[in-house]
Amino acid sequence: MKPWLRRLIAVLATGLALLLIAIVVLVWKFDFFVGKLLVVALEQELGAPVELGSFHLRLSENAVEVRDLKLYDPPGFRDQPWLQIPELYLAASSTAAASNGTVHWREVRLNLSELALVVNQKGQTNVLELGKRTRNSSVDTASMTNWESTLKFGGLDRLVLSVGQLEFIDLRNPAASQEVRFGLTNRVYTNLNSVADFQPVGVELMVRGVAGLLARPSEGGLSQLLRQLTR
Repeated sequence: MKPWLRRLIAVLATGLALLLIAIVVLVWKFDFFVGKLLVVALEQELGAPVELGSFHLRLSENAVEVRDLKLYDPPGFRDQPWLQIPELYLAASSTAAASNGTVHWREVRLNLSELALVVNQKGQTNVLELGKRTRNSSVDTASMTNWESTLKFGGLDRLVLSVGQLEFIDLRNPAASQEVRFGLTNRVYTNLNSVADFQPVGVELMVRGVAGLLARPSEGGLSQLLRQLTR
């Protein structure tokens, strides 16, 4: 065999080996890369740090699983998470991508362990400030609206919901801070096919929230903040 042909074969073999290695690494670390992209997108959208424990795309189940998601306060507030989700699992049915854009969910598991509403020294509220940042972001809102209008909710077979606590933290007056514990763990709701079907979920959360407030009476400003958020 001629030397130049031997060298060409060696180069091609090396290139092919490197390509195979790259493909294996990409497949092996696919979830890792997608998780990193999700974190970058959320941080760019919110203008605040985001942590993600793990991300798994389960193609065989038509499902996505997110673990240990933490969204942090924007600048000017605490350097702590305001939203903590230990688990979010979304599983669509095999016929989710119907021709009319209807998505039917087979199962959703949501574990929301903590939601913190924080008022800083300027009287600003963290979630309201994040909302302003989102509206002012560079994301093409028209495209998002078109995308959202294309998809239709086709029902949810099974919802497994856990809700931990809601905190109101007033950095101007820490004594006015307040905490509400819901204590909802792995509550199962089935056959949620319309907005009306979700009413029992809202009612149970409201009852548990009121019970949590009564169990921990305070002169705090949670009720005032809730009125501000719903104005």
